[in-house]
Amino acid sequence: AVVLQMHTRLGPWPHIFEPREPLPGLSLRSPLLSLAEMHALKSCQHPQAEALPLEILDCLFSADETMESALDKLTRRAVELVADHAKVLLLTDRSATVSNPAIPMALALGAVHRTLIDAGVRAEVGLAVEAGDCRDIHHVAVLLGMGAGAVCPWLALETARALTPEKGEANALKALELGLAKVMSKMGISVVDSYRGA
Repeated sequence: AVVLQMHTRLGPWPHIFEPREPLPGLSLRSPLLSLAEMHALKSCQHPQAEALPLEILDCLFSADETMESALDKLTRRAVELVADHAKVLLLTDRSATVSNPAIPMALALGAVHRTLIDAGVRAEVGLAVEAGDCRDIHHVAVLLGMGAGAVCPWLALETARALTPEKGEANALKALELGLAKVMSKMGISVVDSYRGA
């Protein structure tokens, strides 16, 4: 715990040739967001809201399209939003239904991350995810590796809160952070940002 740093920033990446420029983005104690923190991010109720325009990408597909066409539509939309000056893209599966199921978040995030790299705009935007299919430490680690700057495992947190209203969500977040630290310690890199998009 002494040598591992969970602190991260969400937003555009800093310019490596401008060391005196202020660091862009939202400073986060951890890449794991609580339900309240995710709500604040979505509703732009944070100090950097004006400097970090946020756009939401629903990661869904319908019965009349293939997964490939749904991903193509999602990635094209992501590039368009960055061209329109979005500084944070929030990928979410919250609105999934039986007729519009969710694209697996690792797949959606990886496709968006790769497409933004290919378009030459990945450093201009931060990626956050609100993922119902993120339930354990492995899922969190995979999402960070796929390019997420912040992760809210909303369904797991809501379940923990329902089971233990007073401390369930806080305990779940703490367990996920400790598990992520253990994964990082086995890899030997002590800064969580070094895993993003790795």
